[in-house]
Amino acid sequence: MALVEFKNFSFKYFGADSRALQNIKMTIDEGEFIVITGPSGCHCSLYHST
Repeated sequence: MALVEFKNFSFKYFGADSRALQNIKMTIDEGEFIVITGPSGCHCSLYHST
């Protein structure tokens, strides 16, 4: 069973013209971690499960 699950997840920053994330589908099991990276200052996010 997944600890965290995304289905068709999209995200757009306020005032942005396009989505930063679009139609994301993933599961994160216990003990796994996911890192989303980008250029400095682009509001990158770190998702971490423990």
